[in-house]
Amino acid sequence: LAGTRVASSPAIPTDKDAWSGGVAIITPAGWHVENEYELVQGRAIAVLVRDRTAPFYLISVYLHPNNTQQELTSILSAWKNIDHPTDKVVIAGDFNHADKKCPELWKQFLSAFQLIDVHPALATYHFAGKTFPLDRCLVPESWVTTARWNPVVRTLESNQTSGHHILKLSPVVRPVVLNNPRDMKHETISTEVFMPGKDGKAVKDNHHLNRLVRILHFQHQLFRRCVGAIDGFRLG
Repeated sequence: LAGTRVASSPAIPTDKDAWSGGVAIITPAGWHVENEYELVQGRAIAVLVRDRTAPFYLISVYLHPNNTQQELTSILSAWKNIDHPTDKVVIAGDFNHADKKCPELWKQFLSAFQLIDVHPALATYHFAGKTFPLDRCLVPESWVTTARWNPVVRTLESNQTSGHHILKLSPVVRPVVLNNPRDMKHETISTEVFMPGKDGKAVKDNHHLNRLVRILHFQHQLFRRCVGAIDGFRLG
């Protein structure tokens, strides 16, 4: 396809003379890719994309079902050795029940990358009449909590015989606080901050409360970074 760019890491041989894994990222025409990184051969590839406003990473992951914990640890270790111009990362791939097999390491993984698992229960793999949530889309927590970015993941039918569906991640712009008086945040900060005049009170200057909201978001991000640093120290 004209103008597209492919970053890939080839599959690796196994003990039974078979091939395992292999990952790739295809960026469309018009996207500017600054760097490519093979984090773990056949398991994780990353590209740094320069957007019009800010750079971000795309990472494609495959974990072998017999080495899930070891390979997840290897990806984390490789990521620490990269000098990051940004902490914004979008990850998609087949994690083969990593959240069930090694739940504590999975939490550390999400914390280190500051990510949210968009739809952890979505059935993405079908085998022998059963469905499993093997494939995941992980997006930056800051995009969801402060940048008004509401990600939605759904599956598309695939003609392949692998049993995996195609995942489609769609971003939807939304307000930071839902336009609903019953939203949980309205219990802490008055409704008039988010919906001036809707509670029947006269509209007044709320710049002090709005400043408080910004401070709370900022402090939340600092806390997440501190937790990630502590978890990274423990892994090291």
